[in-house]
Amino acid sequence: MIEYNPDRIKLARESEGYTQNQLALNLKSLSQNKLNRIENRQTVPSDEVMKEIADFLGYPISFFQVSNGIIPYIKEYYYRRNLGIPQKQKMAFDAQMTIIAENIDILFDAIEIDIRVPFIDIEDEEITPERVAQKVRSLFSIEKGPIHNIMSVVQKMGIIIHYIEPPFSIKVDGVSFITKNGLPVILINKNASNSRTVFNVCHELGHLIMHYKYMVSDKRDVEDEANRFASEFLMPAESIKNYLYRLDAPKLYGLKTNWKVSIKSLIYRAKFLGCISETQNRRLMMYYNANKWSSNEPFEFEVEFPRLLNKVFNIYFDEFEYTKEEMLKLLRLTEKKIVAYYDLPEVKKHFNAEPRKLRLIL
Repeated sequence: MIEYNPDRIKLARESEGYTQNQLALNLKSLSQNKLNRIENRQTVPSDEVMKEIADFLGYPISFFQVSNGIIPYIKEYYYRRNLGIPQKQKMAFDAQMTIIAENIDILFDAIEIDIRVPFIDIEDEEITPERVAQKVRSLFSIEKGPIHNIMSVVQKMGIIIHYIEPPFSIKVDGVSFITKNGLPVILINKNASNSRTVFNVCHELGHLIMHYKYMVSDKRDVEDEANRFASEFLMPAESIKNYLYRLDAPKLYGLKTNWKVSIKSLIYRAKFLGCISETQNRRLMMYYNANKWSSNEPFEFEVEFPRLLNKVFNIYFDEFEYTKEEMLKLLRLTEKKIVAYYDLPEVKKHFNAEPRKLRLIL
């Protein structure tokens, strides 16, 4: 009999948003009691049961035959998100993120990447997130003023940026983590506006630099620290402050176009730097909300596509001469899954399967 890893059954189940009971209800040969015993290593599943599980969840049998453990695959991570994500949705996102992290380690096992992330312990060095942003800009010789190629800047640090479709349309802007093999990754919601995406990437960059290599006190507001880092990194006070006085709509439009940041970020930055009063800030935000810009800001700009992961797939197909079947075997995914997880030009060139939509069962 083939041996199966119970952790992989749980991972696949959670990635599709099913509890044990919900999965068992959809399988002919499995009760919740039996599934519970399988996942807790109290009994061994038959090949027939595993085939039914694999077929229903949409993974190949090989996905469940990985002998090494996968949990925890990611030591710690931070969300840039709205609060209140339901537990089942968070469970599905965590599981899919774990699968992507594992895939990235597999793909980069044969490819060298120069990781240049400057990890900084702000407590030990007694510096602010703003000072960290200034040091990083200096380290990578970023010119004063706007950053017009943020994806290239961040990827040159050896960080893998990838757009994702969060399961069940959960409101996650982005997430960052370091894989088991030490690769820094930023996942970004592909449905976010370009101006929001720029800030999301820099927010997650702040997390990677300031929060992953050190013990961070629970008393610290890591989200605020990441926001402050991103604001200074994108809009250095020294360069932008003089432009943030006497703000109105036309001026905000021009600043957005030039600095490649959202109008909301500009208003927050002006407030933080003392360029506008609390009354002015309130008036600008009322105007912002009245125009419903939170979902559709005007004067959006283009953002370059993060090409690092796409290039890796290209290397496997063109230089390593992998076939479609060999790629699926390497990542232990079906054609539908690889298209769902990797909406990349190189993947879509070789795989045309329509991804199966996830269904949340309450």
